[in-house]
Amino acid sequence: MRLEGRPPVFCKGFVKKINLMRGFGFIEPHEGGELVIYFEKAALEDLEFDADLVGRRVEYQMEESLYGPMAVRVRKEN
Repeated sequence: MRLEGRPPVFCKGFVKKINLMRGFGFIEPHEGGELVIYFEKAALEDLEFDADLVGRRVEYQMEESLYGPMAVRVRKEN
């Protein structure tokens, strides 16, 4: 959810794991912890969905899905 007049908030983390066959992956937030954030290939803005994506630092927005938190607008970290 975005508040009127405020820029979107981006979280930071790194790509922990991807599944090339199914087109999804997981991001570990910089804060650490046990939570990993699911993302789909379609959420990538300026990145290629390939094996080189694992370990890359990214920033993303989060949304709630039926299954828990999900990353959207995943892009290279600034």
